Amino acid sequence: MNKIIDGRYGIRMETIHLVRLQPLWNGMRLTGHHWRLYVHDAPGAGVVVNGEKLELSPGFAWLLPPHGDLPAWCENPALNQLYLHFEVARLTGSRRTPASAVPLDPVLTVLARELKEQLDSQAPALILTATALAAAALARLPGDAWDELGPDREIEELCESLRHTLAQELSVTDLARRLGMPVNAFIRRFQAGTGSTPYQYLTNLRYTRAARLLEEGELSIDDICEAVGVKDRFHFSRMFKRLHGLSPAAYRRGYRPR
Repeated sequence: MNKIIDGRYGIRMETIHLVRLQPLWNGMRLTGHHWRLYVHDAPGAGVVVNGEKLELSPGFAWLLPPHGDLPAWCENPALNQLYLHFEVARLTGSRRTPASAVPLDPVLTVLARELKEQLDSQAPALILTATALAAAALARLPGDAWDELGPDREIEELCESLRHTLAQELSVTDLARRLGMPVNAFIRRFQAGTGSTPYQYLTNLRYTRAARLLEEGELSIDDICEAVGVKDRFHFSRMFKRLHGLSPAAYRRGYRPR
């Protein structure tokens, strides 16, 4: 039986890393506009869900949906974590399922191993393998672990443009004007297409980018503020800590990519 595939669930890979957690994860808050995938090689780290510790056990690919806000914990500083951050067009997670465990079957195990072997490469194979791992893990989720968003080409194009204009000062009014809409109607339309308000989406984009720049360690905090469109360093530090659980300086000191 033939079936037409329209490519509506395209995956955009944002981050691919293998890290030794150290105490960095204690106190971090896992939030943002993207999906998260974690594979741990040992027990001893996880998240807090509804006040209870949930261990992200080895032997699973753990998927956390967008727009969550989960505190992290780590009791094993020698634990290695493979993680991906990615967006999926028109697919967001269900708020009823803040974390899902997908067993590492032979396919996922091979993809995770190949991805670790490719991490020092910038070849297209790295992105393709990471995308394959994310897609394979998502495909194994039960249907009640996600919600489908309505297609809206103009909102998708607007989100794409935001990723390239973070340094600009943008307001919700500015964004509504781009689509020729009243602000309240624009907010409702944006939320229907992305699962979050324009302000939440733009804020998450900015502070996710800021975290990546801190990890790379090449720019000063003032330069990072400018790069993500935040003019007040005090406000930047306060919001970064609120979203990530650590100050920008502490995040940079504690981050240890392998």
